[in-house]
Amino acid sequence: PVMRDIGKRGLLFLDDASSAQSLSGGIAKAISAPQGFADVLLDGEVTEASILRKLDELERIARRNGQAIGVASAFDESIAAISKWSREAGGRGIEIVGVSALVSQQAGQ
Repeated sequence: PVMRDIGKRGLLFLDDASSAQSLSGGIAKAISAPQGFADVLLDGEVTEASILRKLDELERIARRNGQAIGVASAFDESIAAISKWSREAGGRGIEIVGVSALVSQQAGQ
């Protein structure tokens, strides 16, 4: 019911990929609700160095697949690392977009 309501409201469901046993993908697909899945949890270890390494991993995934979704909490370290990394990402050809731009591309898959 929650997933159906999310779709009716024009919202999307983002699975943070924290559980390998998540059923959200199958449910969303069955009811044609917009959904996406995170490729990388950026701040499982809350240090700037670790987050920057995860951002590099996210970039490798994006280059390989054409896109990638990363999720993070609003920890000071996360915000600082993402801000630092994103300032340089454009120079490497990385475009940072809202998750809804990526999820809409995945709809119907």
